[in-house]
Amino acid sequence: MADRTLTVYTARRIHTMEPGWPTGTAVAVDDRGRVVSVGRDLDDLRPWTDAFPTTFDGTFEDKVLLPGFVEPHLHPLLAATYFPCTFVTPDPWKFPSGVVGGIPDGPALLDVVARRHEEMGPGYDWLFLFGYTKAAHGTIGRPDLDAVCDTRPVAIGSRSSHVMIVNSAALEALDLTEGHVTDSGFGHFVDWEQGSFSEDGQFSLLMPRIRPIMQAPDRLTGGLELLRGMLNANGVTTMHEPGSGMYSGGRPQHEVAALAPVLEGPDVPLRTMLTPGGMPFIRRLGLDDAIGAIGDVTSLDGDRITFTRKKVKFFADGSYVDQIGQWDEPGYIDGHVGQWMTPPDSLREWCRAFWMEGYDVHVHVQGDLGARLAVDILEGLQAEKPRFDHGFTLEHLSGASPATLRRAAALGASVSTLVWPLHSVGEQFRERVLGIDRLHQVFPLQSVVRNGMTLGIHADTIVSPPQPMLLAWMAANRLSPNGHVLGEHERLTVEQALHAITLGPARILRREDDLGSIRAGKWADFAVLDEDPFEVPAESLHEVPIWGTVFEGTPHPVEA
Repeated sequence: MADRTLTVYTARRIHTMEPGWPTGTAVAVDDRGRVVSVGRDLDDLRPWTDAFPTTFDGTFEDKVLLPGFVEPHLHPLLAATYFPCTFVTPDPWKFPSGVVGGIPDGPALLDVVARRHEEMGPGYDWLFLFGYTKAAHGTIGRPDLDAVCDTRPVAIGSRSSHVMIVNSAALEALDLTEGHVTDSGFGHFVDWEQGSFSEDGQFSLLMPRIRPIMQAPDRLTGGLELLRGMLNANGVTTMHEPGSGMYSGGRPQHEVAALAPVLEGPDVPLRTMLTPGGMPFIRRLGLDDAIGAIGDVTSLDGDRITFTRKKVKFFADGSYVDQIGQWDEPGYIDGHVGQWMTPPDSLREWCRAFWMEGYDVHVHVQGDLGARLAVDILEGLQAEKPRFDHGFTLEHLSGASPATLRRAAALGASVSTLVWPLHSVGEQFRERVLGIDRLHQVFPLQSVVRNGMTLGIHADTIVSPPQPMLLAWMAANRLSPNGHVLGEHERLTVEQALHAITLGPARILRREDDLGSIRAGKWADFAVLDEDPFEVPAESLHEVPIWGTVFEGTPHPVEA
């Protein structure tokens, strides 16, 4: 301790997110990258600065420091796979190179396909697009793609990434036949005539064939570098992948090897945490051996890429955005029925097996029926083997009834929720999918807080842009692109929204002791802002400029 040295960063304002010591103007950081003390002024830090050699740094004299943002649910490999694609999202995305997407309807999407096909010139190189959204673009299938491009292989990933639509040339290039679909056991997830592969039809049948093309090393490296830069530019110092192994058939070592060239090493200003997705391990190894294999994944830990301890993720129902979540009565307006990603009996069995081994169980839920199933499972587990601080987390939680939320809170569940689809397709869902009353209650953020549950907000990139302040803005305002408030009673306050991108997700990840707030002993991870989010109107949160981050005590400005 005697050879410790300090750096004191002064700032216009420091928001610690610690209610007992909420603000300051100076923070002392030691040479290990840990916070030593937060002072209201330099005089508060004098006991430390008198005791140890200290450097005073005024880089942030006119800036505002918040805890480094914690992104609790983001898929780096999926983001890297789709970032190089042509974006056709109905909502525009802001990339460092400019704004992409903003394709409002089906004819405009097909125009993009035709234009890109022409721009690529002769040949059979694949055309990959991302962002198809049924609520905005209507039904688009293989015949529509064939009509505008019948020679070049075309694949369009849906807005949620849970559906992929391909043309006939793509099926031929992949040597994929209707017989393969029938024999796969995943035929109920495939509409062959429309070239539509949803859930396991995509993940287990289509993606293994198309992955070598979409995840070619140069594409993947470029996508990961773009993601890393975007996270730094948006104040993120920790991201969490809940589903490692999903893209490698339960072989996370392959995913770590793919991520490492860009996200591993002491110079990377970002920590990546991975939680195994249980399904592919179970399918490959069987349930008992899967528990052992998931327990061993920490042997793959590196310097920046590490696995969470005793966490596992499962899936209940299908995608909200793709309208295949499971909704209770009265269901969807057009009468169609959603899909279970995991049969309910299997989900119960798998959750029970890991619960009994002391695991935190995270369950992907979308419709209110999916949420009710997950809470029913939790209730049964608590009755069989009661556990305190068990870490059971409802992921996404697009819909849940008040009764389900009250039960979830009483049973000790946490919530890591999505919110951006409310903005991107909220008005279409109000008019054509769920109706106005249910639409105003989806993504029930304030109800989660009101019930005393821990709340984290996530991007689920590739579903939403990896921009926590943008998501906080959405949580506090719930605005559609047309400026309509979609659920005023479920809006968060600015403080609640910022808590949900800092300390809330740190608690869900069981890293509250060293992440999520600026407090003595924690990692010196800061988001550096040019304006104070507590002083701007809530309507302007997403416009607050971000200078960059401090990661474990070292500043990392946004790269020009």
